[in-house]
Amino acid sequence: MVRDNWKVTGDGLWIAKTMKGCRIGFTPKVVAKMGNIRFMELLTIGEIEEGEPLLIVETLKAVHEISVPISGEIVSINKKVFESPELLTDQAWIIQMTNVKDMEYQKLPDYKQVEWQIG
Repeated sequence: MVRDNWKVTGDGLWIAKTMKGCRIGFTPKVVAKMGNIRFMELLTIGEIEEGEPLLIVETLKAVHEISVPISGEIVSINKKVFESPELLTDQAWIIQMTNVKDMEYQKLPDYKQVEWQIG
C-alpha cells in the first residue's frame, strides 16, 4: 500500500482516501507494538462522530479502546481481520467509511510528515 495519501492519528491509525470514502487501519509501529492481537471487536456500525469509541483490541499485553478519528458512516468492515486478527498488518484496512467530514480529515497530519515518529 502506498502511504503517500495516508493521514494519521495519535492512536496509531492511518486513514486513506479512496474512491468511495476512507479506509482506516493501524500504522506499522502500532501493529508491531501491540504484538499478538487475540481479539478485536467493532463497537459500532453506521453513523459515528469523531472521538466516539470504535474498537476494542485485546492483545497478550493489554486491552485497548480505540476512538474513531473522523466523523462519517461506517459502511464496510474487513471481516478477515476480525475473524483472524493475526492477519492484521499495517497494510490491512479495518473499516471503510463514507460521508466523511472533509474538515476533520484535512486537519489530521500527513503520514509522510510524521513517519519518523510513528514508524
